[in-house]
Amino acid sequence: MLIACLLSVAALPTLGADKSWMQRQYKNVDKVEDVHQIFDASVLQGEKIGVCELNLDNRVRVVCTTFKPFKKYTLEVGYSDGKTMPTSTFVKSAGALLGINAGYFNLSDGKSASYVYKGKIVADPHNNNALCLNPRLKPFLPQIFNRSELRLMQESKSGKSFLSIARHTGPLPKGMQLISSIQAGPALLPALTARQEAFLRTESSGIVDSIGVMRKAARTVVGLTKDQIVIILSVAGSKQDEFSHGLDLDEVSRLLKALGAVSALNFDGGTSTTLALGEGLGLDGKPNLAVGRTPETRVASVLLVVPTKP
Repeated sequence: MLIACLLSVAALPTLGADKSWMQRQYKNVDKVEDVHQIFDASVLQGEKIGVCELNLDNRVRVVCTTFKPFKKYTLEVGYSDGKTMPTSTFVKSAGALLGINAGYFNLSDGKSASYVYKGKIVADPHNNNALCLNPRLKPFLPQIFNRSELRLMQESKSGKSFLSIARHTGPLPKGMQLISSIQAGPALLPALTARQEAFLRTESSGIVDSIGVMRKAARTVVGLTKDQIVIILSVAGSKQDEFSHGLDLDEVSRLLKALGAVSALNFDGGTSTTLALGEGLGLDGKPNLAVGRTPETRVASVLLVVPTKP
């Protein structure tokens, strides 16, 4: 049985302690294929943000955040310039409604192992010595540097914004300008590209599954529907320890597909998985952290949901 609890969050120009705008709705969903029924018209039309809590087999907790961007809300990439911070700190600093952890990084020094672009490249994995000087990874560096990314683009003539998921060296659509991007991987939809992006690879010692592609783990993923609706899944097990509980990437892909996603990208997961809510957006008595560890894991980059600017 898949139990779904839908929370619709009204748009606010600023966030405060007043929760009068918070509306809760509850729906039961018997099978994964029916999950799309949780989205109401206010979410699909970009008026509200839907936050849906799913409990799979009373074992795996999934928080699904969905919204239609560019009307009242948009996405913004956050990066700490080589210094790690809790996701909630990024959220508070940006005045965001919510934020999730994003790209890969070194736990030792906070160096990004993923490209981050904000008008210019602000993080380049070529500058990560732990990555580039690792002899085991050297044969796979071209694949690693070309991992998939989420792109925020703007059409030059109309000024309209669009989202896409593509490999790093993939060309921009004609007439599009790149505004920002965050790399992670692998792509989950339309196909899982774990081998192409060297997350699953064959080394001299045998097959290496570097992020537990085929194992249960906490996950952070982003999907897009054909109508450009954003679906964010934050998957956590009971303890959120590395490879203890959660979903493997094939299960995450199938869940995203049931939710209507046609393209999807996996972000850093495991102990990094965090969904931090803005002030006044608490779930289940938790003031800010909907998914994540306590104390909160520090990360190098995030994806934020922010109100659009007037």
